[in-house]
Amino acid sequence: MSVREKIQLLKSKFERLKKDYDQFFAGLLKKEPVELRGEVEALIRELSQKRIVNTGDKYLFQSICASYTSYTTLWNRKLRAIMDTSHVEKELLQKAPVKKKAAFQSQPVADPIKEAAKKYIEAHKQLGLRLKIEDENKLAETIRKNVETIKKKYNARDVNVRVKVEGGKVKITVKPVC
Repeated sequence: MSVREKIQLLKSKFERLKKDYDQFFAGLLKKEPVELRGEVEALIRELSQKRIVNTGDKYLFQSICASYTSYTTLWNRKLRAIMDTSHVEKELLQKAPVKKKAAFQSQPVADPIKEAAKKYIEAHKQLGLRLKIEDENKLAETIRKNVETIKKKYNARDVNVRVKVEGGKVKITVKPVC
């Protein structure tokens, strides 16, 4: 198989991989397309070791590699977010009592910082870890101070506050939204 044919094969497999990941994240596929991703990586490794003389073929291969790297970063970030949130939130949702409200009643807008403080305390209790600040309001106030500091530092209008468990520790991440 010539280099040009392998590059075309790589291109078609990469396009199929993008579609498969889109379907996976949309919930249409139950399993992550790991096998196809391995095939694409193997083709990239194989073609990286070959000397590509044709400029057009070299450009096409490099652009496919760049796109693959970008998509891999995106897919990994989405997978990490799913794993981080699903682990803690599934446990919290399973233990939380289900409250039914009438459809015509409006839902009160919850304070995201106070919700993060609740999740942080719940996650600590589930893991059996000791808390430095056990009062929800004091913890929310501490988070609020950090949020204001980050808003000023990064000149951000808003921030995303998340609670996640990594390596057996509960962490609060505050990321600026510009």
